[in-house]
Amino acid sequence: MRFALFLTIIAFGSGVALAHVPEAGTSLRDCPDCPEMTVIPPGSFMMGSTPEEIRRAGLPEERVQDERPRRKVTIAKPLAVSKFEITKAEFAAFAKATNFTATPDCRVTHNDGSGGAKEQGRTWQDPKVDGPGIAPHGENHPVICVGWDDATAYAAWLAKTTDQHYRLLTEAEWEYAARAGSTGLNSWGDNFNQACEFANAPDTRAKQIIPSLVTLDCDDGHVRTAPVGSFQPNAFGLYDMIGNVWEWVADCHTANYAGAPSDGGVGPETPGCKRVMRGGAWSETQLNFRSAKRGQGAVDERSDSIGIRVVRTFN
Repeated sequence: MRFALFLTIIAFGSGVALAHVPEAGTSLRDCPDCPEMTVIPPGSFMMGSTPEEIRRAGLPEERVQDERPRRKVTIAKPLAVSKFEITKAEFAAFAKATNFTATPDCRVTHNDGSGGAKEQGRTWQDPKVDGPGIAPHGENHPVICVGWDDATAYAAWLAKTTDQHYRLLTEAEWEYAARAGSTGLNSWGDNFNQACEFANAPDTRAKQIIPSLVTLDCDDGHVRTAPVGSFQPNAFGLYDMIGNVWEWVADCHTANYAGAPSDGGVGPETPGCKRVMRGGAWSETQLNFRSAKRGQGAVDERSDSIGIRVVRTFN
């Protein structure tokens, strides 16, 4: 879908200059090692979940209280969102340029179903998740084993390198981008077993290798992470908004949306808070394969199911 060309008015002292904002659907890349970005249009949406849709999905009501009260949010300006989750190769460019030192303590899910504790020696460079029946974690897979601090450092490097306004998405921006105009449980509708057409989900193939997983009744062709862009995009042209890996966003996690901003901005800051992650992952249950689902983790939480997506604003 194509949208009209937007113009941003930028004031310089007493004069005014017009800066062109690309049409929605336009792809852009600000440097050779930068992620490809897709421009999405402004708009309004209903953020959060309703009791009716939770009943329809057969999900436990007590697990979704932080998704209430549902409210209208307006994204007033176009945004450029990374078309894919940030890849291992893209993160490597940042690490090389900044002499980034990885913290070697990542949680992984082992083939026998064990895991869950941080394990020394596992990093984004070498998460050690290969094994029987598992494809290597390649350069075109989403980077994993990165904490919130690592994600914000990556976005800050993009901003400094390109002199553009890169950052993590706010939680509201993320849900708006994930829904892409949809109103169901996720961007493709309410049938979780269709997930394998649109997302790297916990599937029957993964269950053959990791029998303890609770899986959907479909086969997406991958056990753990998949190369970015392996599945169909949503209506905004964004890939893997649901599934593959969780994606860090800017906000502190809160018990509910009471008092949350309605303009798409970041929520209130609380010292030492856990940060929100969105989108579910290859290892999750269907509860987490919803546009409204909120995950959370400490800023130094690193696992084989958490990655990064960024946004660029036009000022």
